[in-house]
Amino acid sequence: MLRVNLPPLTKATLALSVLVSIIVAIIRYSAYFALSSTSPDKRIDLSSIYVSYLTIVPAVSIVFPWTFVTATFVEQNLFALLIAIATLYYGARYCERVWGTRELAKFLLIVSVIPNVIVFVLYILAFVITGNTDVEFTTICGGVALQSAFLVAFKQLVPEHTVILFRGIIKIRVKHFPALFLLINTIFGLLGARVTALLTWSGFFTSWVYLRFYRVSNVSSGVEFYSASSILPPPVTSNGLASPSTAPGGIPGASHSPHHLATTRGDASDTFSMANFFPDAVAPAVSYLADRIFAALVKLHICLPFSQEDVEASNLRNGQFRQRAVAPLPGSVRAEAERRRALALQALDQRLSQGKKESTGLGETIFVPEENQS
Repeated sequence: MLRVNLPPLTKATLALSVLVSIIVAIIRYSAYFALSSTSPDKRIDLSSIYVSYLTIVPAVSIVFPWTFVTATFVEQNLFALLIAIATLYYGARYCERVWGTRELAKFLLIVSVIPNVIVFVLYILAFVITGNTDVEFTTICGGVALQSAFLVAFKQLVPEHTVILFRGIIKIRVKHFPALFLLINTIFGLLGARVTALLTWSGFFTSWVYLRFYRVSNVSSGVEFYSASSILPPPVTSNGLASPSTAPGGIPGASHSPHHLATTRGDASDTFSMANFFPDAVAPAVSYLADRIFAALVKLHICLPFSQEDVEASNLRNGQFRQRAVAPLPGSVRAEAERRRALALQALDQRLSQGKKESTGLGETIFVPEENQS
């Protein structure tokens, strides 16, 4: 019998998505058939039937606050449910093994609640401005915000990985998926799927802001290589490190001891800037606008500015983390270069940690990596 090994939170979210989608479908179709049988001359629109205690309905959901979480896992058609299952199976499973269960839970909560709140507020404002009651009773649900958020996470983790579909007919790098996803769902929004478009953009911005500025993570000087895969490369373990059995491409000579971890907030790398999510033709305009917005947020003390050391450290970490080649043979020139680069990264992380502690008046015992001076 085929056994699928899934991390615990991934299993729970998959079960939740399937369960609440089935419950909502049963309630909606039961109400539809009941209304159709009692009023055969009256045309009943299925989209007008809503379940306010599991999905978000702007007119009534304020009394059901849990719907800002559950609505994310409710899909109203089979095709959307299959996409949601695939998203959680690949996306949640991968991120849970890279980040750990607690970090994934925090990520899921943030990119579920905030986009739903944003779209809820936009629809309330639309009702206040237009007075259209159809707006007030629109159903807001679906995992499209999660899909957008996971694509942003993959852009950070494995941007150069190539997804191969239909036996090589289609090859797309992971870093191009967010912009493509935004474009497709924006077109759908212009054609009438406004909730989908709004959730897509809200999920995109929410996940990028969180990963760019707020997520606290532990990084190691030992950066793992990934081998080719048709979907996603093998992830590192939940503590951010790869064991020799699961990541044979680890940098030779780099230590994987938990004592060599450094804490970092956000991702200051140039490759994870907002402009890098969009094509070169519009990147300068996006960069200009993003810089102005960021400067305003810094003045409001919502975001903290990155130092030059933060940017350099993130660039160095990501430069190693994103290498796709097979691990070099021990003793080769390339292996020695990778070993020295790993040690340089470790020293830089320690220097950053020491500087932060000295600024608060605390001392630190510095670990000095041993290296042959030959």
